[in-house]
Amino acid sequence: MKMEKNTIITNGIATYYEIHGSGQPLILIHGISLDHNMWQPQISYFSNKYAVITYDIRGHGQSEGCDGDYSLEMLAEDLNVLLGNLNIAEPIVCGLSMGGMIAQMFAARYPDQLNALIIADSAVVRGLTAQERLITLLFPKSIAKFTIHTFKQQFVNLFFGLFRGMNPEIRAYFRNAVLKFKEEELLKYLNCFYDFDLTAEIPKISVPTLIIVGEKEKMGFPQAEKMHELIKRSTIVKIPDAVHLSNLENHEAFNRAIENFISNPGGRLIRQ
Repeated sequence: MKMEKNTIITNGIATYYEIHGSGQPLILIHGISLDHNMWQPQISYFSNKYAVITYDIRGHGQSEGCDGDYSLEMLAEDLNVLLGNLNIAEPIVCGLSMGGMIAQMFAARYPDQLNALIIADSAVVRGLTAQERLITLLFPKSIAKFTIHTFKQQFVNLFFGLFRGMNPEIRAYFRNAVLKFKEEELLKYLNCFYDFDLTAEIPKISVPTLIIVGEKEKMGFPQAEKMHELIKRSTIVKIPDAVHLSNLENHEAFNRAIENFISNPGGRLIRQ
């Protein structure tokens, strides 16, 4: 099986990427504090038929960060440059959590450069639910830096209170990744997503779109419904026994949902 590991310069930073297999390109974008390794169940499943591309987002894993603030526009442009430099045309773009937000921005900004879109356990606007508004109240942007530097353990404990019901092993994996993530990078990403609102952007998405949400994630389904409302050619699939990392918590159902969508996204076969 073909496999490539390398780094490439995207917008002034070295970005780590991997390509597994060959065929229709399927690019997978990870969540905050994690890296390309979170996609192992999908790499194993899809690389026999597709070219599965994973990469580490700016400041994560083996990719470099940079000085200054981050933005969704910057992160979507990183993806655009990565695909251009690798000569990858019209991929299926799949992002989970933060990766799903980047995928939405990419699909809205570069609608002719992807074949289909998959958004998993993600969000479209901050403060949609009462829980999200409570988090904003407890951790206003003005004290975020002090909170992260002084009470990071307590912040992480509160944050992971949102993921009750997650498989304990997977929850520990995610929690440890957040605890190990560089504080300055975490702050830049929290600031990046603090006031995000994609509701004006994603109606521009024109490709077939699959919205995946763990059935146990309380905040996830209102966000998924809002995306479905705003994206014309979209479908929602719930993943049983999953909270937030549905690609790991129930990888069989997650992979099956993507396979079914790729085969027949809204009645239109994606080019193989």
